[in-house]
Amino acid sequence: MSNSSWDIIDKNVQSLKVPFDVWTAEDVHAYKPDLRFFKTVEKEYGFTAQNHWHIAEGYDSDIISADKMNWPSIWINRPQIETPSPILPTHMVSDLTATLNFLK
Repeated sequence: MSNSSWDIIDKNVQSLKVPFDVWTAEDVHAYKPDLRFFKTVEKEYGFTAQNHWHIAEGYDSDIISADKMNWPSIWINRPQIETPSPILPTHMVSDLTATLNFLK
């Protein structure tokens, strides 16, 4: 889920060399943190709080919305800043690799 558009993100996706679905703001006609973005993806994949994790670097754009959706979340807090509001992610890590500890 990205607030980007395909003319910008396509090269980034190709460089990752790992197959996964990408949803852009262009696809859903909404930008995160708009819950329409999250609800569209939730509906497409049948996401529930029991069958997936929302992993993101963006606190304001992702973690707060994941909380509103009742999704468990992992905040990739690279700069190790204080949580900017009382809303807490399920887990907080300093890099993407550390998420593997919770995805067993």
